[in-house]
Amino acid sequence: MSYSINHAKIAKQKKIKKFSPLAEQINLDEIDNDFGSCKCGKRHLDIVMSHVLKIMINEGIKDKKS
Repeated sequence: MSYSINHAKIAKQKKIKKFSPLAEQINLDEIDNDFGSCKCGKRHLDIVMSHVLKIMINEGIKDKKS
């Protein structure tokens, strides 16, 4: 089954400012594998990168002000 990119745009997306600390924009505890997922299972790249940053913060690789 094929899904178009437009389908993924239907999912509710949170606006993430790239030059503001993530922890000030989103509760980091909310970010998990399903956070920001469309019903087709896709996520916007900004949401995926936010999840990566959360993991890096949790592992001590990045500061919480990142």
